[in-house]
Amino acid sequence: MKLRANIVMVNFPSDDIGKSRDFFSRLLGIELTPALWEQDESYHAPISSDGIDLDINPRHHPQETPTVYFAVDDLDSTLKEVQSNGGKVLWGPEDLPMSQQAAKEYKQIYDEEYRGGPPPTNSLGRGSIILEPGGTQVGLVQLEEHVHEHFSYGRHQKDLTDKQVRVNQKVMQRAKNLRLGKGKQP
Repeated sequence: MKLRANIVMVNFPSDDIGKSRDFFSRLLGIELTPALWEQDESYHAPISSDGIDLDINPRHHPQETPTVYFAVDDLDSTLKEVQSNGGKVLWGPEDLPMSQQAAKEYKQIYDEEYRGGPPPTNSLGRGSIILEPGGTQVGLVQLEEHVHEHFSYGRHQKDLTDKQVRVNQKVMQRAKNLRLGKGKQP
């Protein structure tokens, strides 16, 4: 079973980028890399072989919290669906560009590591931040094809296993039975 959206980034806003970078580098055991854009000092590192990155960016407002970003195939239609299901768009959609210099450096690395992949562009894609009906801020991104492999998205996305789906269905049924008084509660 393939999910309609999968986690690709977890962003931690910071009031002190250097301290956060050092903290997460020690915690994770991997050095965080400067991001490929020049707007803000930002850092990232892969934290899973499933294509999930940890990002550290400057805090833009005091209430900003860590945000999980999901990749989607079509950002515009997903945002319409979000709104029709009670969510709100807080920011975007906006392009996620790289500077010309960063794009040049990225292209060299990309050509070495992802031979035969789609040609890289100077953008990661487009993004938006939403508020889901329960009050949690969530990020959505429509990724450019050249970054799909890095984030294990699109044709690189792994399906949920039959066992994962089966166990989830069993747990869901048992929880439903407990709520209906058909089972023993712990």
